[in-house]
Formats: sequence, structure tokens, C-alpha cells
Amino acid sequence: MQGSSTILLLALWMSLASAQDIYVRLTNTVTQGPGSQYEGRVEVYYSGQWGTICSRGFDWEDAHVICVMAGFGTAVRPVTDGFYGPANSNVPILLEDVGCNGTETSLVNCDVTWNRVGPECGHNNDSGVVCTDDFAVRLVDGDVPNQGRVEVYHDGEWGSICDDFFGFEEAVVICHELGFPGADDSRQ
Repeated sequence: MQGSSTILLLALWMSLASAQDIYVRLTNTVTQGPGSQYEGRVEVYYSGQWGTICSRGFDWEDAHVICVMAGFGTAVRPVTDGFYGPANSNVPILLEDVGCNGTETSLVNCDVTWNRVGPECGHNNDSGVVCTDDFAVRLVDGDVPNQGRVEVYHDGEWGSICDDFFGFEEAVVICHELGFPGADDSRQ
């Protein structure tokens, strides 16, 4: 569709861990304002449910991987001890002692043990991150979290990408920026 000005809808593959999809999102119940979308409590989707990460052992390298998975540039800092507000009590704590080295593009590539959390971890210990806004890409209006219209953040606002000269190679780059291993070209 070269020359077309329609917006390209991408279907993206997600990384797998034990045949389970992993997604991340930032939930911010404390700060408001233009930069607040780049910071918040980390919530991870694993094994059909959303949960949090205990801040025990959560460090800059782990925060960087979360920021990459969320589609942001890099981590400014990890935030510990439930600063962004505790998750609802029916939300499980899925991880503690996350072991990333900071170069991974997904938690699936880090040393993690799912659903093994010690009694010292409560929602008052939920992990959070502050990410940079120097580069941001996201998917919006998709039926599931791993597909949607691509938007980029530039000069303080989100905008769409025209699909002129946008092909599979560009989709793969965006998928990698979001922490996915590749793109699905079956919807072209």
C-alpha cells in the first residue's frame, strides 16, 4: 500500500514464558500531569491475570527492562515500597527478586520465578518505575494489548505514523522497541 495515507494496524507477537503471554503496564494513582504516563506501579500480565512485583531486590536493571517493555526509552530510577499506591487486595503479587541484567527486552529473558513470593512481600512493597520520555512508542485501539495502531511520542504529544513506505522491517523494529520478538505480517 505504498503511497496510502491510511494508518497501519499491526498485529504483534508477544514473548512467551512457559507458553504464557507477558505484558506490562504502569498504574499511577499518586502523581498527575504530563509526565505521569512515564511512571507508576508496575503491573505484569502473566498466566491470565494482572499482578504486581514485590520491590525486594528490584533494581535499576529490572526497571530498565520494564520501561523497554512499556515502550519507553530507559529507566530514570526504580521506585520501591509502594510509592504509587498499593494494588487492590485481590491482585496477586506475582514476582520478587527479579534478576534482569538490563539488556533484556522482556521479563521472559530475565531470571525470574513466577508466583513464588515470600510472606514479607505485601502490596505496600509494590515496585514502580520512572521512565524517560525521550523515546516512546505505544499501541492504541487494539483488541488485545499486543496489537493496535502505532503511535510515537514527539515534542510533548502522541501522534500516529503514516504508512507510506512503512513495511514489515519497520514493524519488526517497533515490535523490538516494545519488547516483542517479532511482527506478524499475516494482516497485510
